[in-house]
Amino acid sequence: MAHWSAWFLHLRLPISLVLAPIFLWGYLLSGQPLSAQAGWAFLAVHLFLYGGSNAYNSYYDRDEGPIGGLANPPPVDPYLGVFGLSMKACGALITLMLNLPLVVCYSIFALMSVAYSRSWPRWKAYPWGSLATVALGQGGLAFLMGWWASGPIPLTHTGVLGMWATVFLSAGTYPLTQLYQVSADQARGDQTFAARYGSDGVFILARLGQCLGGACLVAVLYQQQRWIDMGVFSLIIMGAAWLLYDWQCHYQPQDTQANYRRVMHMNLLNGGTFSAYILLRLWLPAL
Repeated sequence: MAHWSAWFLHLRLPISLVLAPIFLWGYLLSGQPLSAQAGWAFLAVHLFLYGGSNAYNSYYDRDEGPIGGLANPPPVDPYLGVFGLSMKACGALITLMLNLPLVVCYSIFALMSVAYSRSWPRWKAYPWGSLATVALGQGGLAFLMGWWASGPIPLTHTGVLGMWATVFLSAGTYPLTQLYQVSADQARGDQTFAARYGSDGVFILARLGQCLGGACLVAVLYQQQRWIDMGVFSLIIMGAAWLLYDWQCHYQPQDTQANYRRVMHMNLLNGGTFSAYILLRLWLPAL
């Protein structure tokens, strides 16, 4: 396989789109109308930042089994790490043309993703360090980048509460993606949350994240008296909770491929539903 095609696969763009609701949620709560600037910010985050981070992580992990967004990852070549960093640098240049808060959030996330992946300090190797990196990065910082996508507007109390919703939901979702990688992580010496606490600990954390994140999300919509939104989001969260319960009931620790498919289907369904509704609300603000 040509280098460029393997590099493209390692961007794992489907996973980047699964994370889109976090950015879009921040943008929705900011109250800003859709704009070209927001589109550039979305591109910088979901193509260049997330994609570059995924490629950079693949360079250090060198997985041969399924990883997020790739059931059969292609071999890693010596230039994949440079490609990942170059992608993140291109995204940074885009944010420089937008606004300062966005640049700051983007830069912090980019540095966190490097520390998460590389051989030192490799935050991924520690259960709580990796969890905090993803919850605060893909959760909190991604929300803030959505909030500031159209301009440096002040962060309100509602914005802070909405950000905590994404932090808790991200913290609950992330360890689920480790359940099909436990053997590979342990072979590298990475003590991820799933490797340390097992499937029981992961499912408990996932439920806790859903409850706390869902409560924050509903509280925000209640404060704003968005009754339709509150009802729709409540239904989506309850659907996600049912999918999690169903998987826990049928979980088979040794069936790596089945666990991988289950996580991908859950994330795509939940992320796609959230994204579709938020985009509808942005297009039809009077709904």
